[in-house]
Amino acid sequence: MNRYFFAIQLKNVKVNSTIAAKYVISQLLSELLTLDRARLLISFMEKEPRIRFSSEDIALGKKTLTEKGQRAKADLLEKLRRRNQTYARWLDTPVEELEKELEHIRENPNHKPVVVSSIHEVILKKVFAEEPVNYEKIEHHLRLVKESSSPPTFRLTDLARKIFPAQLTRLLREELRCCAAVMGDPEGSCISRGCSDLRCTLGFEWTTGRS
Repeated sequence: MNRYFFAIQLKNVKVNSTIAAKYVISQLLSELLTLDRARLLISFMEKEPRIRFSSEDIALGKKTLTEKGQRAKADLLEKLRRRNQTYARWLDTPVEELEKELEHIRENPNHKPVVVSSIHEVILKKVFAEEPVNYEKIEHHLRLVKESSSPPTFRLTDLARKIFPAQLTRLLREELRCCAAVMGDPEGSCISRGCSDLRCTLGFEWTTGRS
């Protein structure tokens, strides 16, 4: 059993899903799943932001596992409770405070890259959803992901790659609307200037890595 197996089995798990929790508990109950493999499973779930169990799911899971003589596996579920609390706090925290927390975490030489990626993912989603759009802030965080000293998770990299072209499209539309309101500005020159502004604002080609 390996990480790829867990990715396949858990790819459709949704936030606060009792059905998903029951499935995971059923796997932990199996005597074929050793304690070491159970630790690997929980470790994978800790790194996957989409997987979040409610306190009730965790409590019921611990009770079920304990009653079946699987106390060591039951204790592993506490890791998910702590992760859930942290992630929920991030979702309710303003971007500015999250940015300070991210900087503080990155300054710790012993920080966990997965923690950096998780909080950065929350920040990127929040910034991308802001109105009006702060292109400089988005560019700043895309650069942090791209130039990170430790490799970001696949989810964070994938999110950044999706945000970049979406922002290009959004800014170009704004340029076209602006040009439409200006008399005597040919559409062709507007598009050309808009593309130039896009490169200036976002600063680099994310998909190819060119500066």
